[in-house]
Amino acid sequence: MNKTTLAAALTALVVAGGGLAAWLLYPAAATAADGSRKVLYWYDPMNPAKHYDHEGVSPDMGMKLVPKYDGATAMPAKGQRRIAYWTDPMQPGSRYDKPGKSPLMDMDLVPVYAQDNTQPGAIAVAPDTLQHTAVRYATVQRGALDDALTVVGTVKADDRRVATAISKVGGWVTAMPAHAAFDAVAAGSLLATIASPEGRQMAAEYAIAQGDPALRNAARQRLATWGVSPGGAVAVTAPQGGFITEVLVHPGAKVDPGQPIMTITNLDRVWVVGELLENDANRVKPGDAVTITLPAAPGEALHGKVESVLPQLAGDSRTLPLRVSMANPGHRLRPGMLASLTLSAGVRPHLLVPSEAVIRTGRRNLVVLAQGDGQFVPVAVVTGREAGGRTEILSGLTAGQRIVASSQFLLDSESNLQHGLDTLNPPNQSGDRS
Repeated sequence: MNKTTLAAALTALVVAGGGLAAWLLYPAAATAADGSRKVLYWYDPMNPAKHYDHEGVSPDMGMKLVPKYDGATAMPAKGQRRIAYWTDPMQPGSRYDKPGKSPLMDMDLVPVYAQDNTQPGAIAVAPDTLQHTAVRYATVQRGALDDALTVVGTVKADDRRVATAISKVGGWVTAMPAHAAFDAVAAGSLLATIASPEGRQMAAEYAIAQGDPALRNAARQRLATWGVSPGGAVAVTAPQGGFITEVLVHPGAKVDPGQPIMTITNLDRVWVVGELLENDANRVKPGDAVTITLPAAPGEALHGKVESVLPQLAGDSRTLPLRVSMANPGHRLRPGMLASLTLSAGVRPHLLVPSEAVIRTGRRNLVVLAQGDGQFVPVAVVTGREAGGRTEILSGLTAGQRIVASSQFLLDSESNLQHGLDTLNPPNQSGDRS
């Protein structure tokens, strides 16, 4: 064998031996038959010079080992995971469209694989990268919001306890006791005296009928019915006890039959009328318990029940009157007083999530489901009331689901969350990230 032939044989042997050694040291480098990129070795991102022949966790820093590829680009074979982009493991949020070195740290870029998601808008975040984010999670729970409803109200007279004193016959007011507005009067007390020709005629008929008992009784009954005294004067009396709230005539005035003389309001019971916002109207119903406090009685609470929610909406304030009937011993509750009404209204169990977990886009409300393995799915939800940092979910979620409670913007930087949200938006919407 000549020297040239011997040299060629030795060279082939060395090359073959080197290939065998590489295969023994880095077994992954031999798997290239499927056309995918070959893994040459794994390394610690904090110590790139230290190589390993299998994937796992660095014994020094506890970080996940990063694969080193041979640099060849090929389409993944059937069943292989597709690379979505590359990222710098020391710079969370960085994205590159091809492999290579980080321009900042001179470290090999790490691939982020795409997920075969079956749900619309699903997104994925590499587990290595997710460790660097401050994402908090929560569980969808069933419960009731502790959101007692408080409205402002005013003490008002009970309209059913207002009576009007009238003159039953025509004539002229000859006298009125010294009663002014808001004076207290007792039931049956004299309010005014009317001089009436008709009254005098009734008195004369009564005088003529004295000789006949039957006629006398009939004439007496007629005088009583029309409020005429045997002398012919007409007396107008208080139909009930209470306070004079309106004086409609004065001495010397001419009155007609049925004309009002005074208005008497009984304040033994009063209304406390609250202004219920239009949005809260369905939360209150008759019979609900109410706690009432007044600035005029600090530290004191009154208790009652909702009598009714009136149907007439005030157009300027968009409120409905909420009426509570209250006993008023000693007349301490006076019309015009301010009051605060607190109701534990409409307390029903619902699905609850932290309010910060709800993404409000202006067009819809979204919550991000955490499905494990770095997979997240934005879900459109219908929200209800909010109180105490929690929001009712009327539809879109089920109890026990795990959701992202905060830091959704970190997911947006580490993944294609915005694209996932845009997937749920109607067509022709801009996909720009803000």
